[in-house]
Amino acid sequence: RDVFLVAKPDVNIRDYFATSAFLDKNNALFSLEVEIENKTEARMEDYSLSFILSDSKGKTVSEQERQIPEQAERENAILSFSEEVKSPYKWSHESPYLYDLIITLKNEKKEVTETLSSKVGFREITVQGNLILLNGSAVTIKGVNWVEHDPVHGNYVPKARLEKELKLIKQNNINCVRPAVRPADPYFYSLCDQYGLLVIDEANVESHGMWYDEESLAKNESWQKAHVERIEACMQRDKNHPSVIMWSLGNEAGNGINMLAMSQKAKEIDTSRP
Repeated sequence: RDVFLVAKPDVNIRDYFATSAFLDKNNALFSLEVEIENKTEARMEDYSLSFILSDSKGKTVSEQERQIPEQAERENAILSFSEEVKSPYKWSHESPYLYDLIITLKNEKKEVTETLSSKVGFREITVQGNLILLNGSAVTIKGVNWVEHDPVHGNYVPKARLEKELKLIKQNNINCVRPAVRPADPYFYSLCDQYGLLVIDEANVESHGMWYDEESLAKNESWQKAHVERIEACMQRDKNHPSVIMWSLGNEAGNGINMLAMSQKAKEIDTSRP
């Protein structure tokens, strides 16, 4: 998830969200929503946005380009793309196939002002009764909690040790990891995408020092904004990782109106995961 800037853009890519849904057993709908931000008086309608989705061999499976429409408000614009992809490789913990997504923004001179690249996967997670379905098939979760802690470096886990730990998890037939108490380092999710580990991603909400009854901060409306902002930050950062199959509202934080508000915000941001 690297961003390469050719020039400092007046208009820039603020956010993107790539999702997929299977139309049948073989074919899928790839959807992409991109938010464009304008911090100047530049005319956004003079800019164009494009994306290319390609497989691991470099073959293009989806590609579109569109002029940014004229906006009543010049501050931002949201462009939505969707296209059916025939027989895509499916991402799963057993077969973690990743596609390359490149999003490009061009100015009125057709010059590239910003390019963003990302790894994405065709993956669908649903709940049917008491079953969790991954790409339409029931999956048994065999998971562990993973705490971001290192015996030498404390709360900083070096990349080499993190990769070694996740490989050990895979070797021991564990298919799911919950980064406990708070979201993990972004590198954690990239490795889970690559190696094939399902992730239950957890918001940084931990207030068990206030216990779980009427004293719980989850029941105190004055703390609602803080609760909601934590799940929003977690989801906005990690929503494009195919390894993330579920959102957790927090750890040992009680229950109450603030948890309901978090759940509502979560459903506003992402309906593709439980």
